[in-house]
Amino acid sequence: MMRNRAVLLVTVLSLLAPGCFRNSKAPEPGERFVLEYASPSQAPGRSAAAGALRVGHFSADPTFENTQMTYRPGPFRQETDYYNRWIVPPGALVSGFLLRDFRRSGTFPAIFSDGDPQAVRFLLQGHLEAFEERDNGKGRTASFAATVTLLDLSQKEISERILFQKLYRFEEPLAEAGARGLAQAMSRAVEKFSGRCIEDAAAATRR
Repeated sequence: MMRNRAVLLVTVLSLLAPGCFRNSKAPEPGERFVLEYASPSQAPGRSAAAGALRVGHFSADPTFENTQMTYRPGPFRQETDYYNRWIVPPGALVSGFLLRDFRRSGTFPAIFSDGDPQAVRFLLQGHLEAFEERDNGKGRTASFAATVTLLDLSQKEISERILFQKLYRFEEPLAEAGARGLAQAMSRAVEKFSGRCIEDAAAATRR
């Protein structure tokens, strides 16, 4: 009798278990965040460079290739925030805002994205090396770093094509803790990066 009950119990559990596991889901991510800052205005009397520019898609270190927000709680540690994410991977986020800012700055006669078929003279490429929250010992900061290369495609020799390759690095303090504070601070960092990159590109193409 006891054996029959045990067999019945095992049978019932085996029938219920698939339904339980099938209906159980991992919790959905919480909120998705974007950058927000005002794009630069076109300076009056500014002359455009002698050729169109393409802003290429930014590649990124493996840590920043997905949408998860990344933070460093201490030395030799790097964690990700499951519940809060960027709306798109950081590389696409940064290159998209840089494309917008170049178009509104008036520094080039025309600006094209990576997928546009138009021929251009200048090509700007970038690689994202840091896009995370860090503890610098005095508080939490948004850490941004990117290497940018500007090429003049009209030159035949590769050594003459490279107008500059430069590492940009910015740290901005978090005004509030959490994902929203990181998005606000990172927006300020990317705004500074964008403005500096536009100035450098304009200067390099007018030599």
